[in-house]
Amino acid sequence: MKSASVKAFFSCSFKDTDKDVNDFFRAICEGLDISCYNVDGGYSELPPDKALSMIGEADAVIAIAPARSKFDGTNQFCMPEAVSNEISFAYSLKKPLLVIKEESVRADGFLNSYGTHLAFDRAKLWTTDFLRKTVLSIHNVKLGALSDHELLLSQEVTEFIAQKVSHLYELEREGTGFYWQHSMQRTIDFTKNFNKPLKISRWNDFALGKPADDLKPIELTFEIIKSSRNFDFSIEYEEHTAYGVTANVLFTPLPVAGDSIEYFVSYRGQHLCVTYLDDTDSIPEVDLGGRHYAAFDGVVPVNRAKDIEIQFRFPREYRLAEGDAQFFVASFAQGIDYVVQSEVERAHVQKEVVGGKLSITARISSPLLRHVYGVAWIPPSRPKATDATDGTTQI
Repeated sequence: MKSASVKAFFSCSFKDTDKDVNDFFRAICEGLDISCYNVDGGYSELPPDKALSMIGEADAVIAIAPARSKFDGTNQFCMPEAVSNEISFAYSLKKPLLVIKEESVRADGFLNSYGTHLAFDRAKLWTTDFLRKTVLSIHNVKLGALSDHELLLSQEVTEFIAQKVSHLYELEREGTGFYWQHSMQRTIDFTKNFNKPLKISRWNDFALGKPADDLKPIELTFEIIKSSRNFDFSIEYEEHTAYGVTANVLFTPLPVAGDSIEYFVSYRGQHLCVTYLDDTDSIPEVDLGGRHYAAFDGVVPVNRAKDIEIQFRFPREYRLAEGDAQFFVASFAQGIDYVVQSEVERAHVQKEVVGGKLSITARISSPLLRHVYGVAWIPPSRPKATDATDGTTQI
């Protein structure tokens, strides 16, 4: 699938016995449009100063940490010294970092301080569950790298100001399951002539690792609500799959300075956001007031906006208590960095139950760029499958 590409420093062992492991993870990186450096010229260890220079030029760092020397009296091992040093370099340079360590490698609190990590068993690399976790973990570190360059939403736009933006995230019951719908309405005032397409995109993040044949493509709807002149539009898809949709909206005639367009766009898919607790294996929790929330989603402004409004709605059948979902604002570079309580307090937040649906609405003026304004929640466990006729659990 076509997507924005990033450049990652690939820290790894240089022993022949680890080559298959390195090749496995590197292949997944390349499938996600992540160009890996350090191993392109073959397996040869880099001197520290060269590694530091390459890490400084990289968008992200992905470190593969196999077991090395065994600690006396334990069944735990250290990682290669070069990999450990390169992880430290990445942390000091504040690079988005993913450490994939062998299960027997000791962390000692080291990895929890430095970034996201994933443990692997050489004998289980190709299992469905591990593949799903690996793809999602690598995808997340890629998004962290993109956000540093203001590419999270593939919008590098300075020709307009968003006067008002509203987002609705709604989980809806459909048959025996749930679907997410993310709708946005936005008014943009053009400050310069705009002679290129408007980029729109949405990732079906929690479809990654699942067979494409079992999934439906994201449903996209786009329409112009009102405008300063009579505009028509056409849509050209760069990608339209079960894993994501990226499209270019071309306005006719081309907008010029002084024009204004209010438009609506919606995305509908089963895996746009987390639905059940087992979807959250590779997602860092959000700590709000000492309580840990395993799922979150929201808006990361990358263009200037005067006002934003977000609303999340959860159906009665989802069984989410009012205390299980909270609005938050956080710095967003390598994922959730830290909660900005002053922004939370500045927002006007309303939580209510209407017609059995839990609704959380937040409004705020002049949001900070590269911060996530969203809702964190505690998803329920996935229900067990039951037979339609006698109610017995299916094994």
